[in-house]
Amino acid sequence: MKWPSEPSGPEPDDTPPADAYEVARAIALRHLDRRDLTAEELRSRLVVKGVGDEIADAVVFRFIEAGLLDDRRYALRYAESRQSSRSVSRAVVRRELQRKGVDPDLVDEAASGLDDESEYRTAREFAERRARSLSRHPREVQYRRLGGALARKGFPPSLVHRVLGEVLGTSDSDTSW
Repeated sequence: MKWPSEPSGPEPDDTPPADAYEVARAIALRHLDRRDLTAEELRSRLVVKGVGDEIADAVVFRFIEAGLLDDRRYALRYAESRQSSRSVSRAVVRRELQRKGVDPDLVDEAASGLDDESEYRTAREFAERRARSLSRHPREVQYRRLGGALARKGFPPSLVHRVLGEVLGTSDSDTSW
């Protein structure tokens, strides 16, 4: 999305608080006070609240200029946080950032920070935690459930197979999930 080069319309300092721009600005600040958002998420939330497209674009542009919105910073933090706290794969992080309206170049940059080794560590740590709760089940059930959980987290089959072999100590003949 292209943001306007300048907010439309004058912004005198003595504008009453009921001015549409000021109302939109207050809504945006409340949203950003709760959590970080991408520029597209904030714009969408303003439009849902009844703010016109032109005013929403002007507020978002102003917040970007002021450094209150930074999709690059957001994408990098989000990618790191999601992989470490939710144990999801690089592919899942990419999809989530795309869904949030982050520019594809920024998505690529954020996902490139999640290298193969960190993805392996994330999958391995998740599998070790999950395997403890499955210890009372037969080995085939452990393998199937843990493999399914890793696959749902978005990890590629080759990584799932490697991690399952290491965590469950299974041979290739045990792998029928």
